[in-house]
Amino acid sequence: MSKHIAKINRVPYLLWFNVLTVVSVDWQRGWIWNDFGTKSKIQKVNKWLVFLMKYLPLLLLLLIGGNAPQDALEVALFALGAIIAYSSIWVFTEKPDWFKLYVVALCFGGLWLLTQSEIKEIGFWIDRTLLFATEALILGFVVHEIVTGKWDKYYMLKHVSSDITLKSECKSKPLLKIAGKELLNVRTGVDYIKTVRVAGFYAMIEDEIVEEERENEEDNY
Repeated sequence: MSKHIAKINRVPYLLWFNVLTVVSVDWQRGWIWNDFGTKSKIQKVNKWLVFLMKYLPLLLLLLIGGNAPQDALEVALFALGAIIAYSSIWVFTEKPDWFKLYVVALCFGGLWLLTQSEIKEIGFWIDRTLLFATEALILGFVVHEIVTGKWDKYYMLKHVSSDITLKSECKSKPLLKIAGKELLNVRTGVDYIKTVRVAGFYAMIEDEIVEEERENEEDNY
């Protein structure tokens, strides 16, 4: 048995909105549980299925709504956008105390370019740079997850499900309104309520956490 950090999706089959939790895993028996009493059998998920569920929608979004650099200038703007995007991540993670100042500096820099630059259509090029920055973030995220092997760490929680309630009510709707009076009321819709149990929950299990007790034992030696 070992303890791990795991990301578990909150919405069935949607691997983007996750909750971060610490879980215990019995790899030999294939069970996972947390301190709140939730326990489930786990099953390894094929990494290509994870690619289809998690990364392919992003790549399709890029294909449909994105723009590839068309010339040397746009390649330079793409590089600038990537630098801005990844430097923002670096400052946020490594120098969080500087992040607000960094954002203010970026905003004032953009404002100065908009008001003082003599370059024609500067607003268009700033917009283009921000678009390329977003595209670089998406591509970098997908590449990072694949290179670091995160897409091959997903397990299906076979005993975890969620109840979804489907509800519809019959309503009365007037066909005519004259002088504030409703005439020819017609009932529309149906009274319907049904609860459906849906599976589709997955855990992305990170590397093992070394327990404090084990660390103390090693220190004693």
